[in-house]
Amino acid sequence: MHSQNTKEGRVGSAGRQGRATFSVKFLTSMKGLLFTYLTWDIVEEAAQLSKVFQANFTTVTRVIVAVNNFKLRLLAMKKKNGQRLHHFLQQMEGNDSFSEITIVNGGNDVKEFEAKKQAVLDDILENVEERFGYLENDPVLKAAAVLDPDVWPKDQIELSTYGDAEIELLANYYEDHLLRAG
Repeated sequence: MHSQNTKEGRVGSAGRQGRATFSVKFLTSMKGLLFTYLTWDIVEEAAQLSKVFQANFTTVTRVIVAVNNFKLRLLAMKKKNGQRLHHFLQQMEGNDSFSEITIVNGGNDVKEFEAKKQAVLDDILENVEERFGYLENDPVLKAAAVLDPDVWPKDQIELSTYGDAEIELLANYYEDHLLRAG
């Protein structure tokens, strides 16, 4: 392990050796590994959300669905560990080493982690709501969803009057721009 070699070999500056010591301590502790795997699971879910925002042809409806799916997957992690964390805990069951490295376990690390995990997920969910809450609450964005053909009714009679109020709201909102454009 690179950090272990830096720490033990006294390679580099005192600051670098200090960071290496911290890294070794963190990555050989049960608490550190639990948070590492939780973070990995969260980041993988966030990457899926990010891909929707980066897509060339995305719609407001798809973004709203992606944000809601992200929130639901985070909520699910409160009850059931993500795939990576679950796999790690299975590997550690009854073992005191991981990948041939002895892991320091304080005895209550998993129980303490569970409480902190809930708080971390709550904080992330709160941040997501602060960041993306407008997608569901903004009347113009709600109305813009009517422009997505994926959500149009299949029935021709329903389709004939679908979205009238939303189109009127959008037309009123963009009236100045539409008048200037001619």
